Amino acid sequence: MAGRAGVPLLRHRLVLIAHLRRRYAEQPTTAPR
Repeated sequence: MAGRAGVPLLRHRLVLIAHLRRRYAEQPTTAPR
C-alpha cells in the first residue's frame, strides 16, 4: 500500500513545487534564498 499511496503523493508534491516555482519566476520580488 505504501507504493500505491507514494505515487500520487510524489506527483502532488511535484505539481505543487512546479506551481510555486512558476509563480516565483513570474514575479521574483522576494527570493527565499
